[in-house]
Amino acid sequence: MTLIRLEGVSKRFAAAGMEAPAETEEPLHTAYYARMREPAFLAPPGVALERVNLVVRAGETMAILGPSGCGKTTLLRVVAGLVPPDAGRVYFNEQDVTEQSPAERRIGMVFQNYALYPHMESRENIAFYFRLHHREQEIPERVRAVSQIMGVGFDLLLDRKPPQLSEGERQRVAIARCIAREPSVFLFDEPLSNLDAQLRVRTRAEIKRLLRRFHSTCMYVTHDQTEAVALGDRIAMMRAGRIEQVGTFGELYDWPATAFVAGFLGSPPMNIWPAQAEADAVLVGTMRLPMPALLRHPPRAGAPVLFGIRPEHLHLDDAGPIRLEVEIVEPHPSEHALLVHGRVAGYPAVAKLPMATGVPRRQALRLTFAPADARLFDAFTGERLP
Repeated sequence: MTLIRLEGVSKRFAAAGMEAPAETEEPLHTAYYARMREPAFLAPPGVALERVNLVVRAGETMAILGPSGCGKTTLLRVVAGLVPPDAGRVYFNEQDVTEQSPAERRIGMVFQNYALYPHMESRENIAFYFRLHHREQEIPERVRAVSQIMGVGFDLLLDRKPPQLSEGERQRVAIARCIAREPSVFLFDEPLSNLDAQLRVRTRAEIKRLLRRFHSTCMYVTHDQTEAVALGDRIAMMRAGRIEQVGTFGELYDWPATAFVAGFLGSPPMNIWPAQAEADAVLVGTMRLPMPALLRHPPRAGAPVLFGIRPEHLHLDDAGPIRLEVEIVEPHPSEHALLVHGRVAGYPAVAKLPMATGVPRRQALRLTFAPADARLFDAFTGERLP
């Protein structure tokens, strides 16, 4: 098994035709909040990776999660050896592989578009690596073994070319080709993005089964947090070419390191509102909310902060301190819940309430929460206050 270590990896691309994001006219204490909701919160023009440090433990699956344009795929290509970094080093175990080719690194990569040779049958796509390296004698056994691993019905795909296969079948062939090489590291670049919802669930389970069988080190790039949770032992959350936080989903969900992580994870994600700290409370607009519990270093009175509370932690209470102006009520029967969208002090907000709750549209609800469930973030850096 292979341990992957990245130290100070940076990569820049030419930014011709790209314009720098316009300066926000929001007040300073709401600038971070405003940037969270704009494309400008992604990497600056030309910056793909910025001093990335990451350790992927031997045998674990690390899900690389983040919005489009945050540098996920570039990071994967640097690990694969397809893109050389401008700075920093890449190590497999204790060996520096920064200058090595993909073949020398023994990686297996599954691309978003599958990258199959359209004029070759599936059997030949799987065998191509061995023909290229003059190892033809291995082909029959490799194809037989991989076909058995891939499960019932895969042998029926071997004599068909990619244009004759469905999206899901092409993905299975791409994964089989990756497995046949017996790589030391598996790299997946959003492999399920072209599949429909039902097929995505089935293929995700198949990938999970294969990863458990091989106990191989894996990096799995996705913008879908459901995939990240289902497949990743840990998650590396990326923003603007940097690693924002690494940990299990539970760690990132309950204790997000930044307001960005809090506002990305969850369905729906955490409510985050600009606020001002007082001695024992937080002001959101004119609403006086209890100071979040568990703070080791509460902010000074008058300091601008960001107040965070997850939708499922909001509860109906006629005397509650939060006033939610209802705009849309969205039923979720499978979860026996209603998502109530609206505004709190003029900011977007959502509460997740029991299905039996009667919620009149275009009216206001009073809500409360447990102080231990709330989080505070620095208004300028977005970092969670300890």
